[in-house]
Amino acid sequence: MGRKYAISLCGILMPFMLKAQTVGDTLSFDLQKAVEINAHFQQRYRAEADYSQFQRDSLGTFEAIGLTADAVLAQAEGLYVRNYGGHGGIKTISVRGFASQQTQLSINGVPYRQGQSNIINFGNFQAGAFSDMQLYRSGGGLGANPLGGQINFGLNPQKSGILLHMGIGSFGEEAAGIQSTLKRNHTSLQVGLQHIGAQDAYPFELNGESGTREHADFQNQQYQFFLQQKLRKGMSLSYLAMAYQLAQQVPGPVLTGRPVNKEGELAESDLFHYLRWQYQQSLREGKFPIRWESTLSHHFNQLDYEISSQNQLYELHDGMWSVQAEQVRIRHRFLATGQYEYARLAGNNLAIAFRPVEQVSRGQANLGLQHQWHRPWGDQGRRLATGSTLRLNFLQAYGLLPNAAFQLNMRWREGKESFFHLHYGHRIPSFNELYYFGYGNADLKPERVFSGDLGFLWRFRLGIPFSLKISSFLNQTRDKIISIPINPARWSTLSIGRAQAYGLEVAIEAKWKDWLNAYFHYTLQQAQDLTRPERPFLPYTPPELMNYGLGLKRANWQMKLQGNYSSWRFALLQNGRQSYLPPYQLLNFSLAYLLSWNKLHVQIYGEIENLADERYVVIQSYPMPPRSFRMGLRLKY
Repeated sequence: MGRKYAISLCGILMPFMLKAQTVGDTLSFDLQKAVEINAHFQQRYRAEADYSQFQRDSLGTFEAIGLTADAVLAQAEGLYVRNYGGHGGIKTISVRGFASQQTQLSINGVPYRQGQSNIINFGNFQAGAFSDMQLYRSGGGLGANPLGGQINFGLNPQKSGILLHMGIGSFGEEAAGIQSTLKRNHTSLQVGLQHIGAQDAYPFELNGESGTREHADFQNQQYQFFLQQKLRKGMSLSYLAMAYQLAQQVPGPVLTGRPVNKEGELAESDLFHYLRWQYQQSLREGKFPIRWESTLSHHFNQLDYEISSQNQLYELHDGMWSVQAEQVRIRHRFLATGQYEYARLAGNNLAIAFRPVEQVSRGQANLGLQHQWHRPWGDQGRRLATGSTLRLNFLQAYGLLPNAAFQLNMRWREGKESFFHLHYGHRIPSFNELYYFGYGNADLKPERVFSGDLGFLWRFRLGIPFSLKISSFLNQTRDKIISIPINPARWSTLSIGRAQAYGLEVAIEAKWKDWLNAYFHYTLQQAQDLTRPERPFLPYTPPELMNYGLGLKRANWQMKLQGNYSSWRFALLQNGRQSYLPPYQLLNFSLAYLLSWNKLHVQIYGEIENLADERYVVIQSYPMPPRSFRMGLRLKY
């Protein structure tokens, strides 16, 4: 495995001679001058109230307690982290009652595919590698098909400098990271390395039993490389490579007081990289600018399980090429896209009954068209904006599958905004859901989803600035694919004819200058199987979610308190007593002190997770860690 990974990782070093231009977060147009290229297509066609955005501060930290991406995203409303416990435990995301497979991840706007399982383990991504994260809760999109929302990780160099992080924590945790950025004229280069290690042997109490959960011996190294430069007027080229390599003893479920864990080490190698070209030109004397973009991406993932009968579980290669063009006419934007993707999965642990599958592959192509229109009216910043999308996806196994979306956004005046979305789309089964031995189901059909949401955003002052956002949503899924645990150690897939999730979200946030930041998010939802008379609740979808936080900065001190609450939920589609999981509430606390000498800034910090020492499970039979501590320092120059 190491040799193959090293060969793939050479792709990080090859493009050092390329020159590229960064992709930022906004788009600006000056019809008398050349249009500045500093935005990506997929990140603009959203209402302000439709997404949550998290940005790191000058020392590279997010307003979150924890080291991995799931800790940052857990602050957003409508989002539920399905956590199998500790470092090495899988951490997936569920948005508005959707399954984890229905939420799309992208990195700098380029889809990060996982055709083997369609599940992204956010615990494998270390937050320190990224400059920002966005969560879009509604469906729709061109380059991706995010039925249950989309998460984008941004990696955008801003200023030259060095960030360094070192820390230690409970249960053998150790963390270190370095990120260096160099900006000269139109050229930027950013490289980084992040590391997390943990023994993760922690005590548990579960169903009257107690013991020590078998350790994970977790080691994760994450690499990043971003090179960018503006080639000439209106043209840019960029290259991004992100890779991680991890090894662990698999922390299995706990049955009658004993962890289930096979002998042998699980090792995973992952490399995601893309090359993007952008060009901006004007059709006539600086008017009607048009943008062209072409992206070539490749994703390699390999999983090895060192047990006697088999070693390599699979090797995934997923490649994508896309071409996009956008044309702007004052109040109109037209966006067209074409994309082709090919995924190949090789391994010796896939089978359909007694017919072994040594290699499976899948190709798909899609064409999309999007139009956006906006018009101001009256005074006080009033504006009306609409957007519509049509996307056709063709797969040889399933034929033509449509995807369509519509959005309406109205700004009544500055600080008051309402939005409305409708979306129809599909998701094809993953390789695992179709073929994995003892788990897959070759008769699965693509999921078809209809979703909509309606909401309102209001900004006001009660001494300090506040924002209030209220939104409702409805999701209906045909042929919904779900994973059901047959027993605590084995799962299987099945298809539900019709499922529905609906709910209400409330978000209150307050921010005063640089010293106060507070938020309260509440979600009330219901997700049910409509094909059964009793309409059982879908597994692992709590009816109530709540997260809240308070951050204070005074002089050189910084304090953060964060809380998460999840109500009861069921582990099985048969909503019996044996699958009932009780509610839980978590509190996290951190305190930091900043020292500065000229250009050198050093922050010393301490964190406590699970402050109240709550004993709980998120996934049945996978006990979560008790109270834990972390301390360290961050350095910026």
